[in-house]
Amino acid sequence: MTSTTNYFVSSVIENPIQNVGSVDYNANGGPHNSGTYYNIFDVYQQLEIVSVLINKQNSGNVTISLLSSMGSVLQTVTNSVASGISRINLNFNVAPGVNYGLKVTNGGSLWRNNAGVTMPYEIPGLISITTTNAGTNLYYYLYDWEVREASCESARTIVSATINDIPNLNLGNDTVICEGSDLMLDAGVGFDYLWSNSATSQTLLVSNQGTYIVTITDSNFCSNSDEIIVSLNTLPVINLGNDTIICEGSDLILDAGSGFNYLWSNTASTQTITINNMGFYSVTITDSNNCNSSDLIEIGIDSLPNANFSYSINNGNVTFTNLSDLSDSYYWDFGNSTNSSLINPYVTYTSSNVYLVSLTAY
Repeated sequence: MTSTTNYFVSSVIENPIQNVGSVDYNANGGPHNSGTYYNIFDVYQQLEIVSVLINKQNSGNVTISLLSSMGSVLQTVTNSVASGISRINLNFNVAPGVNYGLKVTNGGSLWRNNAGVTMPYEIPGLISITTTNAGTNLYYYLYDWEVREASCESARTIVSATINDIPNLNLGNDTVICEGSDLMLDAGVGFDYLWSNSATSQTLLVSNQGTYIVTITDSNFCSNSDEIIVSLNTLPVINLGNDTIICEGSDLILDAGSGFNYLWSNTASTQTITINNMGFYSVTITDSNNCNSSDLIEIGIDSLPNANFSYSINNGNVTFTNLSDLSDSYYWDFGNSTNSSLINPYVTYTSSNVYLVSLTAY
């Protein structure tokens, strides 16, 4: 059904099967050969003769006909049966009337009762097997009739079957997000919802890769489903190193790695920046998947030490006094191929000359 359509419906009550007729299909008689004789019956309510039993002494075809009161054939069934007792389905629909006949037209070696016959065989108000065309003291061939009164059917009522549209649903194309990011899935407003993770809300916030499915149901109980595959891109790796102290007047190159777009805290957009001032420096890198990472480094400045000394001479013996500040390590060069790392060294010069003495403080 693809469009709104009107139908006629009615309520039908099926009546049960009932049994009528002789059941002496193996007693009070014997095999008989004739296609002339048959049982005669009256019908008081519309009914169906569902089936009958026969006892045939050999195999072969059996043709059973429903006859009118005038002897004309109304309905016919032919079945191939094995020797012995068989049930044959007839499904003859019979209107109310009298003197119907139920006849085996090609009978041969079929069981007939010629004793113990008690006509009529009847279901009061429905059917009565009254006689045969050979008299009431005989019973021909067809036993234990299964009959069913016609169904009771109510008046027909018009029922309109309406085709409602399936609700619209579109979660979008399969999507790749950056690791650590979120994606909001929205199934649209105005429905009942069931997500694959058992959530029942209109929206679902996802941050893990996987397949997400939602079924929506509208007020007409019409449903629709959609799914989306969410994948994750890893974040680019950035490491500016540990926080660092540099000497006053020195430079430090910070390198954010190759192959990205860059944005430094000083608005530079290069892979590297050169700094010589203390402070915090940060950079955000963005890769080809538009995923980004950031790092921060703190730079400190150490002031330069101030090297200074004095000396005193006594007959070639020189005592040096270290006057340096902002330092704790020293290197003395006395200009005579000797050196020292003492704070206040003592040197003996063996010859008179001009000596260039230097002190390095750090």
